[in-house]
Formats: sequence, structure tokens, C-alpha cells
Amino acid sequence: MDKLFYENLKKLNIIKKSDKLTLAVSGGADSMYLFYNFMDLREDWNLDIVVCHLNHGIRETAKRDEDFVKKVCSDYKVKCFTKTVNMNDYARENKLSSEEAGRILRYEFFRENSKDRKILTAHNANDRVETVLFNIIRGTGLRGLSGISGVNEDIYRPLINIKRSEIEAYLHENNLKYFDDETNFEEIYTRNKIRLGLIPYLEKFNPDIINSILRLSEKCGRSR
Repeated sequence: MDKLFYENLKKLNIIKKSDKLTLAVSGGADSMYLFYNFMDLREDWNLDIVVCHLNHGIRETAKRDEDFVKKVCSDYKVKCFTKTVNMNDYARENKLSSEEAGRILRYEFFRENSKDRKILTAHNANDRVETVLFNIIRGTGLRGLSGISGVNEDIYRPLINIKRSEIEAYLHENNLKYFDDETNFEEIYTRNKIRLGLIPYLEKFNPDIINSILRLSEKCGRSR
């Protein structure tokens, strides 16, 4: 188990011993970090864990990711719920952006299989920063500047204070497998443009921009 993960979990104090948990696992670095660490913690904390994996139906490699998640869940003897949807069709039918359609479909699926369970997503500190910038671009107040919270109703985010670089470093150092979603490296969605274009540009003015925005987010969260 990653010491950083364990210390952060205790600091946030949002997961208790003997909790019933649903892990949202895509097969990417963030969600596999979440999965591997909770597998290490499962026995000591007497956790009841299931996994949910949604295939958005938009990538040729999506079946690869689904099969990988099923296999790793089988290896760890964890129940795995999977479902395939067509995110882009849903977006067109409901006049939504693809990002919003994907979010709605994911949370509907998670909740369908999570009665009396805490739903855990792998949103990390970088996601929080991207959300703050996204909200600033659209126009926001203090609430938007706080970004993503650690808890939102039945959704829990135990990685919200851990940076993506720290997550990837742990996986590589321990030779833990995951698969990249190649669409994350294409500037096709607003969040991708923020991550791939805006943040690197801001780092030219402040190389520590991630930490600066995180501090802003935390201060605004406390002010709400």
C-alpha cells in the first residue's frame, strides 16, 4: 500500500472500517491506484468491496479496458459489475455535451449497483485544479473556486488530495498494470484542452501552478 494513500485516507476521514464500498474502476492509472490500494486495505479494515466499470462505447480499445478490469477483479476475487452504453448517442438524444452525458451515465450505473454503499471515484488533485479552471472560464463564485469536494452526497473521493504524478509514480515503481485511455491525450473535450493546453501554458508563468490553485481551492472550500 502507498503510504501517501493511507495517510491521506486517515486525514480525510471519509472511509471507516467495515464500510461497504463501490469502486468506480475504468482501468486507467487513477482508478487502478484506487483499486490496488483498497485491495491492500480490504482485510485489515474489513471492507466489503465491489467494482463498477462502464464501457462508454466510443473507443475501439474500450473492450480491452473492460476485459482488463474483469480479469483483475477475478484475480482479487472482487465482484465486478459492467455495462456498455453509447455515450455519444445519449448526448445527441438529450442535447448534452459528451462530457456531461458520460457523467450522467456513469453515476446512474454506479447507483444502480450501490444500495447502502459509498461510491468511490478516483478524482485526484489535478482533476480538482482542472475543475477550478473550467469553472473560472465559465464564470463562477466561491463555490466554483472550491472545485471538487471530497464528499458529495453518496460520492466519495479519497484521492482528491493526491496528484496524478504521485499516482503514476507509485504504479510504475511497483510495476502495477493499468491502461491509458488514448482520448485523454486528444484535445477533443474541454477538460482535455485545459489539461493539455491551458495548464502547461500557465506553468510558464508559475511552474507551481497546480499547488497554487489547490491552495486557492482549499481556502474557498473552507469559506463556504
